[in-house]
Amino acid sequence: MKKSIKVLALFAIVICFAFALPEKEKNKKQFTVLVDVAHGGKDNGAVYENYLEKNISLQIASKLKELNKDKDIVIHLVRDEDKFVTLEERVEAINTLKPDLVLSLHLNMADNTATNGMEFIVSDKSSAYKKSEEYANKLADHFDKKQFTIYGGVKNAGMYILKNSESPAVLCELGFLSNKKEREYLTNEKNQDELATILLQFIKEIK
Repeated sequence: MKKSIKVLALFAIVICFAFALPEKEKNKKQFTVLVDVAHGGKDNGAVYENYLEKNISLQIASKLKELNKDKDIVIHLVRDEDKFVTLEERVEAINTLKPDLVLSLHLNMADNTATNGMEFIVSDKSSAYKKSEEYANKLADHFDKKQFTIYGGVKNAGMYILKNSESPAVLCELGFLSNKKEREYLTNEKNQDELATILLQFIKEIK
């Protein structure tokens, strides 16, 4: 029974992207982005009091999609509600859609509450590593120019989604929930708009 439910869930994820495939074939200029929204459902991700990574990452991802008015850019979300999506289902969705870019949006936590900044992570195990690294550096530059703190710059890690994605993929840790200043920033709707705007500006530059 559980296996059947998982199969149906994966089918639902894949089918929601299917409509985009013929259109992309018709319009070669179209740039497709799949936003891998962190966690969801039973998986809260990073937690600080009532602030949950799964909710904040979805809020920012939803704003990114809403802000996009460029007909040559199509943005999809792996999840658009509070539901659990396995790593395998996420990778299956990525490799079925074959987007031009995968942005995996996360928030960070640390025992040291003074730790702050953004991280951009790629995997050298991915077949699209070089392009992923190029995009990660450009995205880090975008935030650096806006005076955001970059914690350690672009990093390499063998995270499941990154190493198994056949498309360029960048995991973005947008800040630390454990840091008071960044927590206040990340949970403010106006600031979430700013983050989404910078992400969209980056996408427009590379399309």
